[in-house]
Amino acid sequence: MALLSSDARPQGQGNAIGTVTIAAPVLAGPAHASADGQFSLRWQVSLDDVEDAVAAAVEFELEERAGDARTLLAAGHHLAAALSGRDDGDYDYRVRAVQTGHAISPWSEPVTVQVRHHPLGFALRMFAVGAVVFLATAALVLVGHRRARPSAHATAAGDAATSA
Repeated sequence: MALLSSDARPQGQGNAIGTVTIAAPVLAGPAHASADGQFSLRWQVSLDDVEDAVAAAVEFELEERAGDARTLLAAGHHLAAALSGRDDGDYDYRVRAVQTGHAISPWSEPVTVQVRHHPLGFALRMFAVGAVVFLATAALVLVGHRRARPSAHATAAGDAATSA
């Protein structure tokens, strides 16, 4: 995903070209804090009607604000973004629509996403539980395999009894 300057286009006030008016998109984020630094954002925009939406060649620009830094993360025709690799913190996102010919919508209302990774102690406990389950499963498989396999001595004795 290419990073673009957030100053690439001036902010519009619901600009129109022809009969298509672009309103500010509606942005939706996750309902809860992210515990692993990944989440999805979705948005939608209302145009005059469906036919105009196809003809409008509308792109969307998604902007992230972390602290004082603003970064334009994506520009494209998609209506969602999956983000990952975020550290603990609060991230603000907003999106705007841009029509070919430079009609630009206002920015959406910002959506704040909280990233709160699991504490290290919790992660280590879950790792330990997983290791115990793995070792117990491996031990059961090995014991079961040895019990199900006939021994070489029993096989030889059985062969001798059937040939006599």
